[in-house]
Amino acid sequence: MSRRILLVEDDAETADYILKGLREEGYTAEHMSDGRDGFYAASSLDFDAIIMDRMIPGMDGLSVVKALRAASIPTPILAAALALFIVALLAQAVS
Repeated sequence: MSRRILLVEDDAETADYILKGLREEGYTAEHMSDGRDGFYAASSLDFDAIIMDRMIPGMDGLSVVKALRAASIPTPILAAALALFIVALLAQAVS
């Protein structure tokens, strides 16, 4: 069964890079480029993990995380900068 990941990232190039890496590793990944859309998706759909950018339009990443926790949504959340680093390491390991 595929793991479902939500990526909330407004930079298209960064999002494409992370999404490509996740999908190559067999993850099902959905992308939102706005904090409000990310909050809505995270609070209304089931994800195994969320990758959250800090500085995104609509609602900043920390506000989204606080709102998700206030709504008792326990989905693990990883900072987008860290996820970018992990994807880069995976890509380097494969090549």
